[in-house]
Amino acid sequence: TNFFRTSCAELLHIFFHPLQFSVTLSNHPVQIIYEFLLVAAFIFSFVGEQGRGSFDQTSFPESDLRGVDSVDAGEFTWRFISFQCFKSDFDFVIWREVFFHGGILPPLIQISCPVFPDQYNDDVSVLCEIAEASRCGYYKWLRCADEPDKDYPDYLRIKEVFDQGKGKWGWRNLKMRLEYMNHKKIKRIMRKYGLITKVRKKNPYRQMMKKNLEHRIFPNKLERKFHQIVPYKVFCTDITYLPLENRFAYLSVIKDIATGEVVAWNISLYLEFALVTETIRNMRLESYEDVMIHSDQGFHYTNPAYIEIVKELKMIQSMSGKGKCIDNAPIESFFGHMKDELDYRACRSFEELRSKIAKYMQYYNSERKQWTRNKMTPVEYRNHLLAQK
Repeated sequence: TNFFRTSCAELLHIFFHPLQFSVTLSNHPVQIIYEFLLVAAFIFSFVGEQGRGSFDQTSFPESDLRGVDSVDAGEFTWRFISFQCFKSDFDFVIWREVFFHGGILPPLIQISCPVFPDQYNDDVSVLCEIAEASRCGYYKWLRCADEPDKDYPDYLRIKEVFDQGKGKWGWRNLKMRLEYMNHKKIKRIMRKYGLITKVRKKNPYRQMMKKNLEHRIFPNKLERKFHQIVPYKVFCTDITYLPLENRFAYLSVIKDIATGEVVAWNISLYLEFALVTETIRNMRLESYEDVMIHSDQGFHYTNPAYIEIVKELKMIQSMSGKGKCIDNAPIESFFGHMKDELDYRACRSFEELRSKIAKYMQYYNSERKQWTRNKMTPVEYRNHLLAQK
């Protein structure tokens, strides 16, 4: 009984604070459960119709009956009765009728809301105390209430660019497209108006496939030295899976670490060995000698036939450590951005997927600016580095 009494009091305090209320509950252990449930039903019924304690004190004449609802609960009948006395005390009463006792018990809940006389309606101190607000805060709000928001025109410009990126561009991408606007201002307006960038989820770790004894593993010669300044000297490669209807398509990509440019790619419906060999032949460099190509320890890259192709081209082969995807971070990052920006799940055929990927590769190399590459596209940054040689 103490638990139910305390719970009723807390519920009434939450929904009707700062109104004054009193609760009368039975001492019978079964009856008090009925009373508690119907108190909760009254509260949520009232809040659903009126909002949190929003009382209309002008809709009814003095002492008019606001409404009567009955709820049957076994042996009890509850009436939700509310009265309004215009410019007087404002009461909500739940009457409890117990028929098997043959009498009427006192009200279960009585809630009163005092109405202040007219002379207090213009007293700012009293009204601020009722609203639990400070006077200085009220006057500060009053001075600026009718003024237009000075950030709103800039918000419209940011929102337009933000929508172009389908909500996936952060403040760096917005800054590259709104060069005249300070990046701190962009971040402040994004926080103010709730422009939250959609961040892709991290891919779960995929256990690497077991390799045959004839497959060779090469040491990590790259050693996470991702800050390269010479184009066409260090490449990274990998394969990713793309869902297509009820199956998968497989995309193999080779990326220049220095410029971020995708120099070769190939897509297939089958995870066959030719997927990687055709990709490496699509690089079409003037010279392959002493060029490093870094990969993970996937069975394609440890295959003797692949190793022989790399050897014939006089390239240097490097591999990530077992289970260390961060050793091949540049290509993993590219796949993450591609899957975040490319609507590949909407494709209904392999040819449609190939076409969309071809357009995205062109966009990534020639149109997509990158903050860490002097706000240039990979092709622009490649030409920039070659001009400095």
